[in-house]
Amino acid sequence: MTIQDDFRAEIESFLERHDMKPAVFGQQALHDPKFVFDLRQGRSPSVKTIEKVRAWMAAQDAGEGTAAVTEAQAGEVPPAEPVEAAASHRHGARNALVALVVLALLVAGAAAVWQRPLISGLYHRMAGDPGAGQNRPAIEQFSAVVAAVQNDFNALRRDLRGLRDRIERLEEQQDEAAAPAPAMDDERLAMLEERLTALENRPAATATPAPALSPGDVAELRNRIDRLQESVARLQARQQELAALDGRVTALKDELDSLTSGVSDISGLQAGIEQSAVISAFLRLDAEVRSGQPYAAALSLYQKQVQSQAGQGDWPTGEALEGQAAAGIATAPALRDRLEALIPDILGSRETGDGWSDRLWSRLKGIVVVRRTGEPQGDTPQAIIARAETRLAAGDLAGAVAEVESLPADRKAAAAPWLRDARARLGALDTLADMATALGNAQGS
Repeated sequence: MTIQDDFRAEIESFLERHDMKPAVFGQQALHDPKFVFDLRQGRSPSVKTIEKVRAWMAAQDAGEGTAAVTEAQAGEVPPAEPVEAAASHRHGARNALVALVVLALLVAGAAAVWQRPLISGLYHRMAGDPGAGQNRPAIEQFSAVVAAVQNDFNALRRDLRGLRDRIERLEEQQDEAAAPAPAMDDERLAMLEERLTALENRPAATATPAPALSPGDVAELRNRIDRLQESVARLQARQQELAALDGRVTALKDELDSLTSGVSDISGLQAGIEQSAVISAFLRLDAEVRSGQPYAAALSLYQKQVQSQAGQGDWPTGEALEGQAAAGIATAPALRDRLEALIPDILGSRETGDGWSDRLWSRLKGIVVVRRTGEPQGDTPQAIIARAETRLAAGDLAGAVAEVESLPADRKAAAAPWLRDARARLGALDTLADMATALGNAQGS
């Protein structure tokens, strides 16, 4: 046999020796009328509890506390909610609320991070990188963070709804427990006891004899008093349960108020998360545009995110980027290579003639072109092209376009396709810069 089996056998033997009811035993030993019933159902008490109960039984066997046992046996107190179960219930609710508070703080922190200075910093770091797609891993990580925060926020709202439903159920139980129960009040009980005592002490013979109570009537009256006492005990236990339930409801309401104050503006958090989704879509679009690849899918995703913010700020739509979305725009390295390849045509070094010697000489001039470099002065085509190359090498595409546009008309015609693509890139970059500024203003409003 296990320790629990031995302990249970000791209690059953004690109940039999003292002719004691299980509920009375639990109430006297541990203030838990349901203790013996739970023990029979397999409850495993702690070592401290076992030692306490054994000490109490030993005291009763030694003759101590007999009066308390006899008085308790007058009426059995019905089982109440176990102390350990109630404590576990409260601890579970408290742990759930603590987890919700931590989650709310994480969501609030994530929403607060995406303020205008951070977006501006991210954009300017990307704008300074003429390469293609180098920031895509950071953008993917940012998008994952936004999605995770959105999921956590939705879980928080579900937990809050569940907590409110739980409080409503507890309030319903509280109302049911508060319903009046038929019970005998103390005044009526005292009157019956006084009447019984008067009848027992009444003289056997009087001048006008009254019908005497038979032993059966007296026994019936005592049984009725016992039943009344049991009703009073049950009413008291029910009142205790009601008080405990009221305490739990009050505690849950206080903790819910505390949690609600931590996330008082749920709509503000939702707006912050949705704004972060717009910023994530914009950063993806910016990277796609700079990469030189088609960016129609990235532009469509961004515009859908902006549509979800309708009526919540002046968000840029990016319509100016739609013209080049299917094909993409030329990258800065590609424009440098193309301008260098066009230099013979721009300077007129590729000449054609009727004879084979003219064609040979034209090819040789196309292969080897002697031109100025650096920052030469003057308006000659050689000086203009040299300055344009210097601007491109320094990353100043706008300056290079301005130089090429200053060429004479007959020389500029050879550079017309290059100028078209260079202007398209400049326009796209200007649009992205304006969008970044507008996004920062919309998020700050």
